[in-house]
Parts: sequence; C-alpha cells; structure tokens
Amino acid sequence: MKLAIIGDLHFGFQWGLEREPDSFIQARKAFEKALGERPDAILLLGDSFDSPIPRPEVIARAAGIITQPHLSPKSQVQVVKLINKPAEGIKSRLACAGIPIIAIHGTHERRPKGQANPIEVLERLGIVIYLQANGIILEREGVRVAIQGIGGVPELFVQKVFSIWDPKPVPGCYNVLMFHQAVRPYTYTSSEDAVLEVPLLPPGFDLYIDGHIHTGRIVEENGRKLLLTGSTSMTQQKSEEFSEAKRIWILDLPHGTITPHEITPPRPGRYLEISVDGLSPSEINDRVMNEVNFALQGVTGTKDAEIDVENVPKPIVRVKLSGKIAKGFTQSNIHASDIVNELRDKVIVSIEKSAVMDDETKTGEKQDSTVEAKQASLHETTMKLLSEDLEKNGASKGMIDEVESLFTLLIERRDGDDSLILEKIKELSSGDDDRKE
Repeated sequence: MKLAIIGDLHFGFQWGLEREPDSFIQARKAFEKALGERPDAILLLGDSFDSPIPRPEVIARAAGIITQPHLSPKSQVQVVKLINKPAEGIKSRLACAGIPIIAIHGTHERRPKGQANPIEVLERLGIVIYLQANGIILEREGVRVAIQGIGGVPELFVQKVFSIWDPKPVPGCYNVLMFHQAVRPYTYTSSEDAVLEVPLLPPGFDLYIDGHIHTGRIVEENGRKLLLTGSTSMTQQKSEEFSEAKRIWILDLPHGTITPHEITPPRPGRYLEISVDGLSPSEINDRVMNEVNFALQGVTGTKDAEIDVENVPKPIVRVKLSGKIAKGFTQSNIHASDIVNELRDKVIVSIEKSAVMDDETKTGEKQDSTVEAKQASLHETTMKLLSEDLEKNGASKGMIDEVESLFTLLIERRDGDDSLILEKIKELSSGDDDRKE
C-alpha cells in the first residue's frame, strides 16, 4: 500500500494580493506529484484553507484541484472499518470513487463547536473523509493501515484533548496518528508550558504525522517516529522557508519507508538579514535598496535586476533589520513602505523591523516580535480560565461548550457573525434561572 502525505496547502493565502495564485499553483503541483506516484490514498494534514470561512471563489478554485484524485483510476484499497466514526457521515461512493482523501482540519480552519469548518463541508460533499478524534482502517492485499486523526486545537488545551481522546493503536495494522499542532522544540510558541512534546504523544503508533510546522523533516525521538510535513507554499517567510525545499511525502507499506518528493517553489526568493547599527533612516533605506538589488542579480542573472515577467515570476525578498539605530531616531522613523513601493515593479519585498533598537528600547525584538503570539496566548488563557470557572460553579459540559463557542465568535468576529452572536446570547439567556446565571 502507498499513501501520499500533503501538508498545509493554505488555499486563499494573500487573496487579492500579488501572491494570490501561489497557493493554488503549489497545491496543483503537490497533487500532480502525489498522483504521479499512484497512491492508494492521500492524507491532508490541516490548513488546507487559509481561513475558517473561505470565499466562494477560493473554494471554487480549490475544488478544481482537490477533486483530481476522484477522477483517477479507482484505488484498490478497501475501507475495512471506522473507528468511533458514524458510517452515515461518509459519502463513501463519492469519497472512494477514485483515490480517497483522508483529512483533518488545521488551526486556520478551526471554528466554534457546532459550526461546520471547511473540511467538514468537503466531507459532506463526498470529497474527503474527515477525521476528528476518530479513525479509519484501510486494507489492500493483506496490508492494513489504521489512520487516526484530530484537528488543530488551542495549544493550552492540546494535552487535555489528547488525554480525553486517548487513541490506541489497532493490532494487526500499521498505525498512523495525524494531528496539527506545535511540537517543541521544532517550532516557536509563547506558551511553552502548553506545547506538545514528542514524549507526550500517545504511545504505540508506528508513525506520527504533524501539519502546522512549515518546514518538513523526519524526527525520531523517544521511540517515536514523527513526520513534520511542512507546507507546500511559503506563507510565514521565515529564513528556513527560503533555504528548505517544499515537499510531499510517500509512505510505502508494510515496511514504513517514507520518501520526500520535492515541488518547485512558485517564485524565486531570498532572505536577507541587514544590520542598521549606527545608521539613520535614510542610510537604512539606501542599504536595503542596494542589498535587495544585489540579491536580485542572483535571482534573475541580470545586472540591472529587471524581471522578465513573461518567464520568471516576480521574486520574493524578505528583509530582517536588526541592530541599534543612530542616536535620535526610533524604529518608527524607518518607513519600510517607501522601500516596498520603490521596488514594487521588480520584486515583492517585505521588511521586518521588530529587532531594531534605539536608546529607549533594549529588548525590542522580544517585545515586538511576540505581539501576535501573546495575543493568541491571551485568548487561549482566557478561554481556559473561563471554562475552569464555569466548571467550578457547576456548569454542565454542554453549557461550557456553548459559552466557549460564543467567546470564540466574539474574538474571531467576522462579517455576517453578528446575527449568530445575538442568537447565541438569546439562547444562553433563556431557560431556567441557573442557565441564565
């Protein structure tokens, strides 16, 4: 049996901007590469969509790619059994028409309890088999694989969720556990005490597969083999994403051999670290312009760094500024937009200046670069405290789920959510006095 494994596709990333086509181009390459290996099934490891409520235009473009396996010759694999999953939830005649796709949701697709996420919608359309704290057993010519999976959850709750779920390997099968979380030390997070570690993964599985982390690798630790799939497209623009290839993975059974298959990036790219020590804002602009243009020579092979738009997609350059700016200036005096606009015709450039310090700031990098992480951590911590307080005051599990759902809606508030929020508030304020309180 042969399984193709694909990580974070991020359909719809940077929709409406220059890089809008990239996620779709990379996804098509990933599926073409996978189908070229004639797999018996395809595993999707979450964050297939970049948003929990994708635009119809994004879904339409994604559908043209993600349905290709169903148009392929029918796989010889058979569904032997479902693990804690109702059979009526699967439109098996559609999902297994060609090559079945088994998927979990990621952190970008997570939605409040009771609301369908995009991967659930794909299952109801018969495009994927969706796993959420459950599993499926496949067989071909006497080779069996038990695939169990769970989608992304807030980091503060992950250990509790895994403990409650408590998945067990199935005897007589090659056992795979799919999930979508940060795993220390292979990714950074501000909630270090809540991050999953390899030794904390449920024991006994032959292979653990994790999405979420955008650089791919195979890790063997504490008797566990962990495959970090990486992403198919560059979204985070970390230095590792510029230096490491994007891949899909092929798992051959029964031996458990894992082979990476590279897919070419949609655009050439460069990651630059530039020191601003002692420089004024105008001098910083000049240095960045010079270094970006020099870097583009390596990308395009031309001295003037002009891009042949007919043959070479516009490159990506990520610039990280660090060091102490000249006396009398602050980080806010660096106008990155001026550089971006001046280079717009030849390169997609982004500039990170969180590591720039001045006379007033000594720890600018640490304080500024973790704002988003701190915000996410604050949301998760608040949810944790809220649920603990409700539980302490005798609230039922159903009531806690409803309050957490309302809280998530308020935090993630999107267009069209207002009526749903009001409806949930009315539901919570109706009924007996205990429920109102």
